[in-house]
Amino acid sequence: MLKATRDAGELAHRVGVTTVTDLSFGTIPGGYQAYQTAAAEPDFPVRVVLNPLISIFQKGEIADKGGLDYLAELHKYDTDRLSFGGVKFIVDGSIQGYTGLFQWPNYYKTFANGVANISQEDLSKWVLEVHKRGFQAVIHTNADQATEMALQALAAAQRQYPRLATRHRLEHNQFVTRAQLVKMKELGVATNLFMNHIYFWGDLHYSTFVGPDRAREMNPAGSAQRLGVPFSLHSDASVTPVNPLFSMWTATVRKTMSGRILGEGERISVPQALHAVTLGAAYLLGQDDKKGSIKAGKLADFTILDRNPLEVTSPDELKDIKVLGTVMGGKPFPAGANR
Repeated sequence: MLKATRDAGELAHRVGVTTVTDLSFGTIPGGYQAYQTAAAEPDFPVRVVLNPLISIFQKGEIADKGGLDYLAELHKYDTDRLSFGGVKFIVDGSIQGYTGLFQWPNYYKTFANGVANISQEDLSKWVLEVHKRGFQAVIHTNADQATEMALQALAAAQRQYPRLATRHRLEHNQFVTRAQLVKMKELGVATNLFMNHIYFWGDLHYSTFVGPDRAREMNPAGSAQRLGVPFSLHSDASVTPVNPLFSMWTATVRKTMSGRILGEGERISVPQALHAVTLGAAYLLGQDDKKGSIKAGKLADFTILDRNPLEVTSPDELKDIKVLGTVMGGKPFPAGANR
């Protein structure tokens, strides 16, 4: 477990990442101890934010210690190197696994639908429990009906316990509709878009899973930008390789593996993409007060590149920029160095 944790940190460092998140924390025994050990090592090159699954608070050892109330106790041990973030919910499955939960007309051609991993009643109940304690709800929603369930739960929680600073967010959220984005803006809900899927699965979404119209609108970063919905971009590693520069490239060009353009109107600019993987990501983590930009009073975390992404002649060049190393807390971590 410790070796795997160190290796994951090294893989992230190689592509310029300074903070990683574990969005399924609590599923493997010994995970917390491995993270604590690695984070205490001066040569561990990344900071870690842990997002525990809601299930670990519902039964077992953590439930016996107080359930969600015990998370407040765990936060006492947060450091700049290792900290707890929001509580993770998983509403549906994956688009390509035919388990994404859609609104009508469901999957393309077949009209079959995916699965709900949790009922609306249970989702609303536990989102409320997270929300009223002031914790962040981090909700996996791939297809639009799953997004709808999440927004219903979040809206109900806000009605009962109005809070403005929770920064609840939807993970993946690939087929969020424009109406849902408007609702997210009203509720103050952010999103972490699975941008890499445009490249890796876009052609099959277009031809097989959702059809041309919905494929063009997937991962609508342009609409989120225009509506003022806070967002970041991610890889869902190890589903696709972690690489923020590649995610930036995908968001700015929206090309599939075959070279098809999916949703030209949903492209964002290079500066907007850079913001999404820096300050945008820090905002979603609730850590933009100390990460995401180089500013007096913040942690000295930044990435050294072989050229300025804001000066490329074409967004197509983003994926070819090389990472020379990172600096974390003022300590340099050269790319490829043996540690």
